[in-house]
Amino acid sequence: MNFSYRKPALPCLAFLLLTSLASAADPSILSPTEATHLGLEQAWGKTLQAGSGIGRLVDIELHVDETRSRKYIDIFDGDKLVWRKATDQLDPVRGLPMGEETVRKAAERELLFMKARGAKGEIREKIVPQIWLYALGADGTVQAIDAETGETAWVQRAGDPQQPKFSMGIDDRFVSFLCGATIVQLDATNGNIVNTEPCKTVPMGGATIVGDYVMNPSTSGIEGHFLDDITEPPYLSMTAGHAIGKPRRFPKSLRMAWPTSQELVYCMEVTGSPSELFRIQTTGNVNGRIETVGEDLMFFSSAGGMVYGFQVARIATPLWQYSTGEPMVGDVVALDKQVYATSSYGNLYAFDMTNGQPAWQAPASRVEEVLGSIGDALIVRDSSNHLAVINALNGSRAATAMQNILHRAVVNRGTDRIYLVSDTGYVQCLRPIGRELPEVKIAIEFKPETESTETDKSTQPKPKSDDPFAPAAPGGADPFAAPAGGDPFAAPAGGDPFGAPAGGAMDNADPFGAANPF
Repeated sequence: MNFSYRKPALPCLAFLLLTSLASAADPSILSPTEATHLGLEQAWGKTLQAGSGIGRLVDIELHVDETRSRKYIDIFDGDKLVWRKATDQLDPVRGLPMGEETVRKAAERELLFMKARGAKGEIREKIVPQIWLYALGADGTVQAIDAETGETAWVQRAGDPQQPKFSMGIDDRFVSFLCGATIVQLDATNGNIVNTEPCKTVPMGGATIVGDYVMNPSTSGIEGHFLDDITEPPYLSMTAGHAIGKPRRFPKSLRMAWPTSQELVYCMEVTGSPSELFRIQTTGNVNGRIETVGEDLMFFSSAGGMVYGFQVARIATPLWQYSTGEPMVGDVVALDKQVYATSSYGNLYAFDMTNGQPAWQAPASRVEEVLGSIGDALIVRDSSNHLAVINALNGSRAATAMQNILHRAVVNRGTDRIYLVSDTGYVQCLRPIGRELPEVKIAIEFKPETESTETDKSTQPKPKSDDPFAPAAPGGADPFAAPAGGDPFAAPAGGDPFGAPAGGAMDNADPFGAANPF
């Protein structure tokens, strides 16, 4: 009798146990019901080998590979897809890729059967670039995942597990990251360790691969190592102030840009030997990464309430600027001909990319970060860490998933997929309902895997250092005019080092805080 008050605890414990088991069986970040409410469905989900466990994921990045692709053979009846096979699909008997000829013959047989039944159809081809999702864990584990299927391509552990890690630099050939003060270089095709090399300066951020160099910010400026042999003497350049955003390369040129703590934005060209092109004075610091588009466009916002658009060549030509009257924070994101910038008050502004005119009558409120877009739907993380959909045409909120809290997400500029990451390292890929193949939003120029892009090292210019103390243009003067004493951008004797070139996510947190996105 004295212990009868304990009996109600038993069903409560049973309920909690069943609830925890259900959660373990379905670790999805967004439930099927909530995903459908937002017009999405799960493409795949898996727990990372790199970065599994609370606080163990250092970086997660998307990369569109221009050397590898996947071809699909489809049969359409009008606009309706009735049959599809990938040319690299495994033969169920031999366990080897079927190949284009076999798949095409299978499609022709299927088409004959359809016509015999009175149906109509036609065979079409679709080529989709290979898209990779790379994850880096705090112990140095790197995992390469097919971003469309969720299949793991390779896993590699490199570097000292006890040293801090900074975010990855990725291109079609290499994956590089900083482990403490050491550069680790992996082969992007198989994950093998290619090389490691100590930095000559103290690193302050993640790696960025541009052209033939892997570049990383340091306490004094920028350090760059030659990709084909990172043990060669590095390129060193000093800057005014330290980098407060990881350098971002231009998708279609061999340039990169980054902000520093002295209210400056630097731009560098990496053709042969890296060279600083110019620097731009801003109103307040740029507290996020520079957004780059195509070959020569860049956009950024500043703590002084300004949003800027520039066209880049050997000098920067201002396209537009807009004063919001609010301190601007985080990365600017360019999607579908519009530029999005967030303020410290949680307001999201949208601008026309070409002229800087506001796209909405008023900013969207309670928005923390833009994650991607699907048609006219802008996918965002709101100020309460919920996934939300905003109408990209007028800025109104269309829907919000209220049941789950987002811990991390991947900003996707390249396709219509949304990637969410839990605090324990579970990744969920969402896509528009019924859309099996991705919509690729960036121009891709496929390059054969066998094509060699290497140059003769005997003729490769060696790294050199730039003069870091050239003064910025004084206030009130043209910041891009040549200073007294001559044009600093004129071609030196012996050849123009700035000739036409042969031709990535700091998060919105403080880049030097505990959640260092480098």
